[in-house]
Amino acid sequence: MGEIVKFVCVMFIFLFILLVAMNADAAPKCFENSDCPKDYCPLPSTPWCSVGRCIKPRCSEGRCTCVLKKRKNSYD
Repeated sequence: MGEIVKFVCVMFIFLFILLVAMNADAAPKCFENSDCPKDYCPLPSTPWCSVGRCIKPRCSEGRCTCVLKKRKNSYD
């Protein structure tokens, strides 16, 4: 009985690691900010395309990330 429980636990851990590894590259690919989906980020942040290297006229493929915009203060 104990071996069955141990086997089920090992299978659960293996499946969890497999699911995490499959979702590791989940950020959308982009070349500019307009390529990122508008609903990708939670609300105070906005989607931003972070491109690794850009040598004109060809840029490498980037990933969409979430960035908080700086709010304008009357004290600045």
